[in-house]
Amino acid sequence: MRRTTRSSQKTTETDVNAKIWVMCPVCHEANSPDNMFCRHCYANRITKLEPEPLRSLAEIEQIRTEWLSRRRIRKIIRRTVIAVVSALALTAIVIGILFYSTDLIAGPRPSINSESAAGEWAMFGYNLERAGSAGLNAAVPEGTLKWVFTTGRDIESSPVVVDGVVYIGSTDSNFYAIDARTGEERWRFTAESWIESSAVVAGGTVYVGSNDGNLYAFDTQTGEQRWKYHTRYGVRTSPALADGRIYFTSGEFRVYGLDAQSGELLWQFDTEGNISGSPVVANGIVYVGDTDDYFYALDAVSGRCRLRFDMYGGTVSTAAVRGTTVYIPNRKGSLFAVDGYAKNWLNEHNMRYFLLKFYLQSLSIVPPLWLIPPNQSGYLWGVNLGGLVYSSPVLLNDRLFIGAGRRLVAVDTESRRIDWEFTTGSMVASSPAMAAGAIFIASRDGNLYAVTADTGSEIWRFTTGDAITSSPVVVDGVVFIGSHDGKVYAIE
Repeated sequence: MRRTTRSSQKTTETDVNAKIWVMCPVCHEANSPDNMFCRHCYANRITKLEPEPLRSLAEIEQIRTEWLSRRRIRKIIRRTVIAVVSALALTAIVIGILFYSTDLIAGPRPSINSESAAGEWAMFGYNLERAGSAGLNAAVPEGTLKWVFTTGRDIESSPVVVDGVVYIGSTDSNFYAIDARTGEERWRFTAESWIESSAVVAGGTVYVGSNDGNLYAFDTQTGEQRWKYHTRYGVRTSPALADGRIYFTSGEFRVYGLDAQSGELLWQFDTEGNISGSPVVANGIVYVGDTDDYFYALDAVSGRCRLRFDMYGGTVSTAAVRGTTVYIPNRKGSLFAVDGYAKNWLNEHNMRYFLLKFYLQSLSIVPPLWLIPPNQSGYLWGVNLGGLVYSSPVLLNDRLFIGAGRRLVAVDTESRRIDWEFTTGSMVASSPAMAAGAIFIASRDGNLYAVTADTGSEIWRFTTGDAITSSPVVVDGVVFIGSHDGKVYAIE
């Protein structure tokens, strides 16, 4: 009985091997020639495809083995390619996140600052705290006129004083170098339009902009032009010098970084509005705001935007910086303290708008936490100054001084409250300067005021012939300032 079964089994295997089959062109399995469909993958017709040759089962098995081997190799290759591409994509995403959201890959250079060295004036306001003074410990001027120098028209530019020379521009299109001791003219340069930009002086070169669209570089001794860089619109703000680079803005909504030696363009950045404040460079970052809405933090080397801070009304002021905190007001009277190292998160302002919209639409119920828009990047605190602001802040110890409306305001940066106010006769568009515990501020009422930094009590006032929008500077116990009466005053 057993022998018969084994004999029948062998006969069956022989018959199977000897039988001819049709190989499915899709799954490479054997099918009987009379099958309408592949019995292994079902979805594939055998008779309707290209005519398939009849093969033995052994031949089909060999072909299937080879096909499976090739498919396995293709899978390995495909998976390897997918893994490599995914790894590269993930690496690119991680690098992008680190690059744009952190300073691990391309952080700013802390050594690049527009702080003035001895014998230089590298930015509007002299230093990062915008003291407007080359010596805070000099004696307080007594309010006596030392000399007066007359130009041809209004003066809106603020003076700078370096090595005994006063540099100032006028709307008569002239830029003047005046002896600080005698008030006598040393040299002048005539531009193609008025000059309201304040100068920067360093390394024997004076840099100043003009409404003719040029940023000029002159020899400090002779007034000889070394180079000029032309833009489409006027250069009305003051440049800033840091690490061999000169930074300035123009009326075409643009910030420029140039090589200070040659005037060659290094980079440019387009803002969303006109710029009336001067750039400040601190810790390798350029800070500047536009008149529409935003305050910007740009990498000083590349010009890449790190932070776009919504000012809710724009600014015409120049920032003051202490450490990593930047103080900047908007025109409506709000003073902001901003983290100078902060960076925007992806599509931040649009996302905050939609989150705020969802939040307002959900006021009828308690909104989930993810609907509440966070403070924007960089925001530390703010205080209302109570008046329109066309002035720039000055820092002294734990106080900040700034013009707001018709007043000079002292803000305690620790308590974030207004300590005292001093009222002038008109709008304050000038920025304060300080020396030996006194604050000097000018007003459109034509007066230059000296008040005590502690209490805001008036020490003296000096009256010029017209409104003052120029900012005073104090050097060697003398206050220098220009007026709309076309004159430069030295007051000791």
